[in-house]
Amino acid sequence: MSLFRTSSLALILLILSYSNGARGGPTIKVVGDRYYHPQSPRDYLQTYVILPTDHTSSTSPVAVGIELTDGFVAKASKLPMQSMEIPIGPSTFFNFTGFEIRTTSIPLVGTNPFPFVYWSYNLFGHPPVGVYDKAHFDFHFMFPTPENWWDQEWTSDSHGPCMGGSNETFFKTFKPIPAKCWPGGSSRNITQVGDFVWAMGSHLFDLAAPEFNPPRHFNFTQIYGQYDGEIKYFEAMVTEEVMKRPRGYKECKSLLDNPMAMTVSRDLPGEMCLERKVKVFSVEYRSFSRVPGSCGPLTAETAKGAYPAPAAPVPPNLCSLPAPVAA
Repeated sequence: MSLFRTSSLALILLILSYSNGARGGPTIKVVGDRYYHPQSPRDYLQTYVILPTDHTSSTSPVAVGIELTDGFVAKASKLPMQSMEIPIGPSTFFNFTGFEIRTTSIPLVGTNPFPFVYWSYNLFGHPPVGVYDKAHFDFHFMFPTPENWWDQEWTSDSHGPCMGGSNETFFKTFKPIPAKCWPGGSSRNITQVGDFVWAMGSHLFDLAAPEFNPPRHFNFTQIYGQYDGEIKYFEAMVTEEVMKRPRGYKECKSLLDNPMAMTVSRDLPGEMCLERKVKVFSVEYRSFSRVPGSCGPLTAETAKGAYPAPAAPVPPNLCSLPAPVAA
């Protein structure tokens, strides 16, 4: 999660790789946007998709990822950041200091469902304090197109009095989702806690994740994004400390709480994998499989994601919320 914007640099490359893909045999790595570190032109962050060399437009990716050179990670704290004080209590504030790029494109090859990554680096992390207030990167792998997200939904006119957003974006953020399309289904693991961030909608926290049991600083985690009655992104959050682990480090997390369906049928990843390679650190989504495009009926029993009663109050004369779903 982050609050700042700047520009990105696009670079399209094709790189052949001869490692074994999910289906065996050689793979091809299709590289998308590359962002160079402003103070270190040799260091960069780039997106990519890995596919079997013999693939078509209906072939599932072996991986969709983002990789950062060792130098980029080492110099993350030198990125041109901005700071602001975020209220986290009646008289308590959090020093939010970060840098972000709003659009880093990913090649739309095979059935890759993510057109772009919206990413940021947070020097002191962000709330909740004691959990995510640790230097880390946020990588929002987005389902909408950049044109839809930035030119139609989150324009300069979408700022306002509702936790920083307009009434329209605030209302859309808390439109309920049928349980079939909700991460975790009818379980209580993935929870709507009343989070709202401009340009991101609501982050859905996994309260069953290690960092909440008991509450402690995280290493990496998976978060889902809610907006306009849909899941709009998968977010990988990874600490700078993890990215500096010794070469050869590799760890995967199974995404057991993925939605059983989406509003549109598409491939979803079943794993998030981190790896410290020879010169780069990679964050990949892997093990893609297709889910149907049908969420089922929205009823009082199936509705998930409404603004919770215990959350921070908002000005009722300025900020409206969707009406409760009828039985």
